[in-house]
Amino acid sequence: IIALVAECSEPARRSAQVMLITASHPLGGAIRGTIMTIFPALDWRIIFHVGRWWPLLLAVVMVRWLPESPAFLAERPKKKDSTQAPSLSLATALFRQGRAPATLLLWVGFFFCVLAIYLIISWLPSLLVSQGYSAREATFAALAFPLGGAIGTLVLGLLVARWSRKAVVTGAFAGIVISVAGLAAAPHDIAMMLAASLATGFFVIGSQFLLYGLSPTYYPSSIRGTGVGAAVAVGRLGSIAGPVLAGILIGAGQPPAHVLMSIVPGVFLAFLAAFALTRIPAAAED
Repeated sequence: IIALVAECSEPARRSAQVMLITASHPLGGAIRGTIMTIFPALDWRIIFHVGRWWPLLLAVVMVRWLPESPAFLAERPKKKDSTQAPSLSLATALFRQGRAPATLLLWVGFFFCVLAIYLIISWLPSLLVSQGYSAREATFAALAFPLGGAIGTLVLGLLVARWSRKAVVTGAFAGIVISVAGLAAAPHDIAMMLAASLATGFFVIGSQFLLYGLSPTYYPSSIRGTGVGAAVAVGRLGSIAGPVLAGILIGAGQPPAHVLMSIVPGVFLAFLAAFALTRIPAAAED
């Protein structure tokens, strides 16, 4: 979806339009969790039924109305020519023709941003309960996190279309450190905790989707899906590492504040990677 949206967007608006589309991702998670929290009598398996049937209905709509890739349509007549150049290998697509710096920086940024997101998603409710919050209060605080992410993605998407990318990236990643510190140091007050969780989601998830918006610009349309997909795949490794890191720290007896602050060094590396990306020119179109 990211590759297709990027291909159909004007280069000047590409990052913003990708971010506006992907803002629905954390919003969907917040809506799901909110429904299950407000209506606890609902069978939890209903989420999996929705996850089973809704994509099938959506697929029918996409077959009818989703536009085809312009690059694919342009290339299709050439495929009949047996003399056309062979497809690029994965290594060539990602690392040749000057793409290696952008690819590696995207991988660093995706890995540490996703690590931070999944550490918080996986452990925030348990950490709050250990601080004396009720399970229901902890659940609502955890739901504020993806809701803030949806808002942050929308806001940062609008800002990146109007402001300097360096300024938006710097502000977003600085916001991660400040909001995580606020979440770790928030007093035992549910209103303060909800606000801190919302702000953390705004910056942590918003910065991740800022990278989603930037990533398509570094690959030409013929390999854009490969480049973005590889970065997302590396980010999934961070989704494993984050919860494992938190589990190790909790098992070692670290307090909740230390567990949350453990993501700051990785976030700083992600910021350096994202800032360096803003100094790399966008790829030329095919």
